Amino acid sequence: ICCSPPSADPKEHAERLVERPFTLIDEAQNGAPSGEKQFILYNPPIIDETLGLRGSSVLAARDAASTFLASDIQTIVFARARQTVELLLAYLRDDIVYQGGEALSVTGYRGGYLPLERRQIEHGLRTGQIRGVVATNALELGIDIGQLDAAVITGYPGS
Repeated sequence: ICCSPPSADPKEHAERLVERPFTLIDEAQNGAPSGEKQFILYNPPIIDETLGLRGSSVLAARDAASTFLASDIQTIVFARARQTVELLLAYLRDDIVYQGGEALSVTGYRGGYLPLERRQIEHGLRTGQIRGVVATNALELGIDIGQLDAAVITGYPGS
């Protein structure tokens, strides 16, 4: 049994790797349950046609994540830079408190956090104690985030 991240031809790759024939079991055949997925692309509106300026993707991400969190949807927000993580975290915590929630139910996750801090955040996500996380791609390297209900990607992720 071989498992592969998304690739153009995982069957051919596995056969070259172990020099034996393989049968590809793709998403349509694997039998694992999965919920409905929706992919929504949002481009903030143009706010100055002369200059071609659009609204802030950070504020749009905040609005989307805040709406999800207010509906008790466990959410991850990906941002490309540490500073953006901290800015979105402050915005979302303010929104949560304004709505009567607990500020610490939303946390950040980025490079620079100590291993113990990371494990605590990962545990909080798995148990549901943490309802939202704002992360750089450092989180992708840490845990399986499949149990999260919504993901918001701020800007083009580059991959």
